[in-house]
Amino acid sequence: MLTAEYISVTFILSSQLLGIIRLLVTDDDRSFAEEALCGRIIDTPGHTADSVSLIFNDGSLFCGDAAMNGLPSLNRITIWAEDKESFLQSWLTTISMKPKKIYPGHGKPFDYSELNGNLEKARRIKTYTLR
Repeated sequence: MLTAEYISVTFILSSQLLGIIRLLVTDDDRSFAEEALCGRIIDTPGHTADSVSLIFNDGSLFCGDAAMNGLPSLNRITIWAEDKESFLQSWLTTISMKPKKIYPGHGKPFDYSELNGNLEKARRIKTYTLR
């Protein structure tokens, strides 16, 4: 019986470029598959000052807590933010990139249009500072 495991190598090409190579290696030492992901690191402060998102060339965006889809959020909006204005600007940055799918730190993936649809609500909601 063959077993397989993934070996991932992550490398940062510069302060804004990211690459990941993932190899699927089987125990027979004869088969492997390579998958390369390349993308950019985007500053998305607001939730915290050092928050970043990763956008890959296939349009996938991993945003951490810059947006959420489930508790503890409402309408994709995190209620915990160090800086609300930076948080809103990060949403505008994300919307402008038009990612195919957003993968939040909490909840299921969603379409970027949901951020645009909830932007006015995000402007009005009270956020709480992380302590």
